[in-house]
Amino acid sequence: MASAGSGGNIEIRLNSPSGTLVGKCQVTSTGNWQNWETKSCIIEDINGNHDVYLVFTGGSGYLFNMNWWKFYALSTSNENLENAEKPIVVSKNNSIYLVNLTNNDFISVYNALGQKVNTIKASGSEERLSGFGGYAIIEIRRGFIVYVLKTIL
Repeated sequence: MASAGSGGNIEIRLNSPSGTLVGKCQVTSTGNWQNWETKSCIIEDINGNHDVYLVFTGGSGYLFNMNWWKFYALSTSNENLENAEKPIVVSKNNSIYLVNLTNNDFISVYNALGQKVNTIKASGSEERLSGFGGYAIIEIRRGFIVYVLKTIL
């Protein structure tokens, strides 16, 4: 999302633009129409087939730009995810690794300017970080849990 204005909300509704509200995602100003940020929100557990409507609400005028959206299922065992070891950054074999990951952790790497430079879906307990050097902010999404790590790559 990007917004130079006051932003707004995305309502996630079922079967019609005025249908059952199952989630709401707030979009705040990012300071510029091309200063993009990834937003996420949790929606209710839904069964069956439905038409899904994204309804944009807020003040008058232009609210925000939207680049993409996706739904993904949270693990059905969030309790196990909460009890898993927290991810950490380690150096080994002259490389930088994220360890203590769980399958399907979503990893985003940002540079010192806040620009996303890499996205990884963990496929095991560790991932090698490569592709650029310098200060990095690493965001790891694990179900409802978000870890943020800062490091030098």
